[in-house]
Amino acid sequence: MKQIAVIVVTYNRKELLKRCLNALFQQEYLPAAIYIIDNNSCDGTNLMLQEEGCLAHNNIKIFYINTGKNLGGAGGFHLGVKTAHETGLYDAYLLMDDDGCPDKNEIKELVPHLNKYDYINALVVDIEDETKLSFAWTKETGKDRQKASALQNEEGVVLNYVSPFNGTMISKRLVNKIGYPKAEMFIYGDEIEYRNRSQKNGFVPVTVVNSIHRHPHGKISVLYCNVLGKKIPYVLRDNPLMIYCSHRNQLYNASTLKEYLKIFLSDVVSLYYYNKKSKCLRNVVLSAIKAGLKSDFSGHIKYIKS
Repeated sequence: MKQIAVIVVTYNRKELLKRCLNALFQQEYLPAAIYIIDNNSCDGTNLMLQEEGCLAHNNIKIFYINTGKNLGGAGGFHLGVKTAHETGLYDAYLLMDDDGCPDKNEIKELVPHLNKYDYINALVVDIEDETKLSFAWTKETGKDRQKASALQNEEGVVLNYVSPFNGTMISKRLVNKIGYPKAEMFIYGDEIEYRNRSQKNGFVPVTVVNSIHRHPHGKISVLYCNVLGKKIPYVLRDNPLMIYCSHRNQLYNASTLKEYLKIFLSDVVSLYYYNKKSKCLRNVVLSAIKAGLKSDFSGHIKYIKS
């Protein structure tokens, strides 16, 4: 029997965390351990876990780790996978945020595919409307669950389409080969970087259609601007920390895949609209672009403090 450790990263969402943990306690295939990585929540998460009895289970070892400061999703997953992996006890690690809600058969449906694959995702569906995906895959599928499911092969998996880190199982073998998620990315893009790194090392990411992970739908609105006959996507945000990390990390990821032109055009479009909206936010984007080009992951700290 495969030994699975679940890594749940949380920050100030104690009620969602409780729902996530209860869903994990009801799995048909119980994990050997759950590592709760709390990014120093200030909403009473620790007290809730104690009062609700979430830190004890007859058949699952539960580890609660308070990071002492906000490490972001990237830092949380790095710490969780590293802590679990260094024990040497587990065959694979299942990653999710606190707002995910795994179906009772999620782990049961994922585990058999560890015999062939090392990066295995559940199908991430909208928790409010399960006919839709939480995150769009391609222009052809969009968020249509039926269209996405139709891409599965005879093994019941869809090759090279995943929604990391939401119900994402990575094997011990993969971690041995490529290491841990990149902690310094903080938020946005760390999951893409890890997927890209996996693929560059010969690991094929797959989604198991019969394994369901419920998650709130992606709330980011992607806008498009017509540049020389091409639709260039861009996203506008109001939070400087999110703006900085998303642009820096997107450019860093693009550089590793030689996709400079695509991201450069997106950044130019974003700068144009931010310039009209707020000179301050425009400057955040400019700083992020410089940091992404230099692979400098220290600049977001000042936005956390502010």
